[in-house]
Amino acid sequence: MELRQLLDMQIVQRWLFIIWAAFAGPVILTLIPLKLFDPLRRFYYAICRRGKLLRTSDSARRGLQAGVLHNFGVILRLTVPQSFFVHFYIAGLLLNTILLFTAFGFACKCSGGVRDQFSSVVAQLTGAGVEHIPFAGDSVPVLGKYGREAWRLVFLLLLFQIHLVRRLYECIFVSKFNPAARMNLLGYIIAIGFYVNAPLILFSQAFGEEGISKAFTAYLTQKLKQGGDEWMESTQKAPDILDLVSYLGRIGWWPYLGAAISLFGAYHQFICHDILAGLREDESPGSSEKYHLPTGDWFELVSCPHYFAEIIIYIGFLVASGGTSPLMYLLLGLVVANLYLVAKPTHEWYLAKFDDYPKSRRAMIPYIC
Repeated sequence: MELRQLLDMQIVQRWLFIIWAAFAGPVILTLIPLKLFDPLRRFYYAICRRGKLLRTSDSARRGLQAGVLHNFGVILRLTVPQSFFVHFYIAGLLLNTILLFTAFGFACKCSGGVRDQFSSVVAQLTGAGVEHIPFAGDSVPVLGKYGREAWRLVFLLLLFQIHLVRRLYECIFVSKFNPAARMNLLGYIIAIGFYVNAPLILFSQAFGEEGISKAFTAYLTQKLKQGGDEWMESTQKAPDILDLVSYLGRIGWWPYLGAAISLFGAYHQFICHDILAGLREDESPGSSEKYHLPTGDWFELVSCPHYFAEIIIYIGFLVASGGTSPLMYLLLGLVVANLYLVAKPTHEWYLAKFDDYPKSRRAMIPYIC
């Protein structure tokens, strides 16, 4: 396969959709309340177990007794420290940073570093502000025409970067992982895969239209064929602050609406993680069996408000992306299903552990479930 085909974002999109449909589809099916999917639910419950759920022998037996899990018993018993959560965000940050800089370079190329450029319509009609990158005997219009889409992509990846940095900060400086807390090894591997693939989904969804996909393919192919000096030289032509304000002011209103939704969820998720961390402040290293009833903020409504906040964050990403890519809906569906697979047994554990646990609380989504 030629380099140009490997870099074709429409081909990448198709493969990502096939892979994610096969991966996320079975997990999303667990949300359907039919007995047909009970074996599937038990399997994913076993994978998702961590912390206090993993140390609960009854929960472990339910996961391992089902016939469909019999051959996976050894795998499901393998665990890693729950503090390995930090690896998810490191992996996501590494790839998302690369994609963010790549998108930024493409957006700068599309904008040409000119603050008062012609509108995309004028550029297409007159050819003004449009550059052609030669590749394999043909030319691809780059500048002017795709600037808005390119800067929307930069905005979306920057929003995800903020999310990853915040979660990494919380894992290191806010959350207090008990040394005895473990999580399933298979679940850990799957989560690493999620945070590696999520930036790819956010990145690829911007190239659904053939023209911008061809433009980006030509741009990236040219960059890869250039030496490091030429690549660095192009980054020195980045727009100044006024340029950035001008470009980001033209990307439309829904990226900013999505950002507001995402940051609203992020704020409450931080508060909830801080509440959970506060419950462990006075515990000694050997007091792993001491549990407290969390209260405050969204804990008054649900048992796992940090999961509800995570769903709101990803809804924000979906809105910021424009909501046109099926991959984004698969991503959100997987997040909802995966979190509910942890929230439901956590809620049941709270009900069994605390006699005075508020019966009005739901597991993850207020007033619903």
